[in-house]
Amino acid sequence: MEYIEFTKDVKKYDIKKGEKIMVKRNIMDKCVVITGEGRMNWITSETTLKKYGKLTGEPQLCVF
Repeated sequence: MEYIEFTKDVKKYDIKKGEKIMVKRNIMDKCVVITGEGRMNWITSETTLKKYGKLTGEPQLCVF
């Protein structure tokens, strides 16, 4: 499983610094951040995601 640990706040998605959230990949190799209940999932590129934190773990493909 792949995770991102945020080093910055992301106000648009109500994510706080230090949160660790699951990341899955779609078939177009975009990162889908699974933010949890009450918040919308976030689809972005790996490059953009790395601006907000550090990716760890093994990438996992998920078909939505």
